[in-house]
Amino acid sequence: MTSPRVIWYQDTDSPTAASDFAQMQQWWAGLQGKEILWQQRMATGTTDWTTLDWSSQRFDERYCIKNPEIRGITLFWAKVNDPDRQQSTTPHRLEWDPSQQCLYILPRSQQGLVLRVSLPQVDYRTFSLQNPTIDQVISQGSLILTLKDPQQQLAVQVTLNAETLLTLKRLLP
Repeated sequence: MTSPRVIWYQDTDSPTAASDFAQMQQWWAGLQGKEILWQQRMATGTTDWTTLDWSSQRFDERYCIKNPEIRGITLFWAKVNDPDRQQSTTPHRLEWDPSQQCLYILPRSQQGLVLRVSLPQVDYRTFSLQNPTIDQVISQGSLILTLKDPQQQLAVQVTLNAETLLTLKRLLP
């Protein structure tokens, strides 16, 4: 199940605009020192940026980012290997996809262009449990499953709301 994208655009009157922007600002600042993938594509005839071809292309860049910050609505950053050359872009729209850890930037100065800043790969830790014991508790309308593997002395707790529980039931044979 994917989490919804967080959307902010210039001159919005959305009641969540300030908190949406703050989430993106926090994510952007958290990129400090991390390797990012910087891509740009022409958005011809679509507003669903995920449908664009984001496979590796000639002008895509991969580098470590330095001093990412947002002042006003302008995003600033530098490359670690060129810290004195500050770069910036002012968006008219931002879309942040927390599940994919990527930010889509639609620059005010270049209509039709979509920039995508992402972490090269979202790493998930995988735990393998063979025939674990299962405990369940219902709390505040959610089902809490605890899967325990006594041999590994490992317990994994999973909280499922009604919607994700239905999704799980559909996936089970």
